[in-house]
Amino acid sequence: MNAADVLSRLSRRGLFRIKPELDRMQAIMRALNDPQEGYPSVHIAGTNGKGSVAAGLEAVLRAAGKKTGLYISPHLVDLRERIQISAHPIGQNAFETAAETVYQAEKITGLSLTYFEFLTAMAFVAFRNAHVDIAIVEVGLGGLWDATNVLSHPLLSIITSIGTDHHQWLGPTRTAIALQKAGIIKPDGTVISGVRGAPGRSIAAVAKRQNASLRQLDRDFKVQPGSSFWLENRQSGLYKNKDGDSLEFIFGLIGNHQMDNASLVIEAVQQLRLKGWDITEGQLLNGLREIHWPGRFFLRRQTGQAPILFDGAHNSEAMRAFLGTLRYSPWHHIPKTLIFSSYRDKDYRTMALLLKRIPQKIILCRLPGSRGLDTRELSKAFRTLKALVEIVESPQAALRRALASTPQNHLIMVTGSLALVGMLLPFVSPLAGEADPQRRVRGPLTPTLSHKGRGSNLERKSEYAHV
Repeated sequence: MNAADVLSRLSRRGLFRIKPELDRMQAIMRALNDPQEGYPSVHIAGTNGKGSVAAGLEAVLRAAGKKTGLYISPHLVDLRERIQISAHPIGQNAFETAAETVYQAEKITGLSLTYFEFLTAMAFVAFRNAHVDIAIVEVGLGGLWDATNVLSHPLLSIITSIGTDHHQWLGPTRTAIALQKAGIIKPDGTVISGVRGAPGRSIAAVAKRQNASLRQLDRDFKVQPGSSFWLENRQSGLYKNKDGDSLEFIFGLIGNHQMDNASLVIEAVQQLRLKGWDITEGQLLNGLREIHWPGRFFLRRQTGQAPILFDGAHNSEAMRAFLGTLRYSPWHHIPKTLIFSSYRDKDYRTMALLLKRIPQKIILCRLPGSRGLDTRELSKAFRTLKALVEIVESPQAALRRALASTPQNHLIMVTGSLALVGMLLPFVSPLAGEADPQRRVRGPLTPTLSHKGRGSNLERKSEYAHV
């Protein structure tokens, strides 16, 4: 089975076909001799932030010399990005081998997996074949019935946030959705939660029923935001926990919501240390600083053209976080052109209302496939805005139009869908010295800001300069 065959077979399964049960996955895993149990794992759920936490934890573990497996969704450009070995998308041969292995398990069992289930099984097989030291596995949808929940003994379960995305499958309220996410909590396990309010209390109740140890953001640990370094896409912060530990750090993602994600990564490392994992403070700091997660408040500049700000905000909570970060950025008062699109099952109307008074010009386009929202429907959501609205036939045409019509001292924003970001990011070449979106960031930053923590093996004196 070559790569073209794999993609063809996957496409026939239906990209968004969902069957909420684990029986098929469990049977296939048994036929494969349970590859997911052959290495330690960390399981991460949440409406928003789970990808950032997964990428941050992977960066730290890799900095600590571990061979990592990372399973994420969706991908930006290439499907193989979903299955990574030590921060590299799975190679074509390994991709084909994993697919053939899972396909043979289907033939043996007589079962047919969904698109996401098949990719999940491929990831577990690929990680076993690569002999990874640890796998970081991101939930696709919900938690309880997600295909990844065949992980029976993860080292940690992490739940980042609760929003109303996918309510048609997960439930009408945040509390109902929280219970679905809490389905990844295992008996006698360890769970780290960044969920606040009533949904957070629901997660705590599940942890108690499962006799799981709970570490709760704002109760057991917290983070204090520091300075933002916008052009380098980094910010400083101070982590503290109730045990008296503290750590000043640099995180390679911008926005106050990313400070919550950074604190979850640091707390996860603390818990891994308690379980015997050897991760030094220097390795932790290096991993946090060198996280690479493009498409999240990601600025790309081109000579002679307006800079382009990419953010894959695809629901109302993510859009609020994006606009909140934008409000405190150097580009807040700069005139803006917006490129926007959305899938039909997303809350695009609320996102449109949140964007009011932000752009001077809006360019709408349709995402490919049956799930793409018709631009006529999309334009109705923006009709009450005072900005000029233009409709074009494709994301690429929208980018060409924006670049041609936006002065270079203005800003182009691409948001509304991570798929839209993934389609357009490859068409924008980095300036000389800028990091390519498919490569790990290595920024020119030198320590120069001093801070001394108190009473902890995590304490350090550090300095940081904006270069």
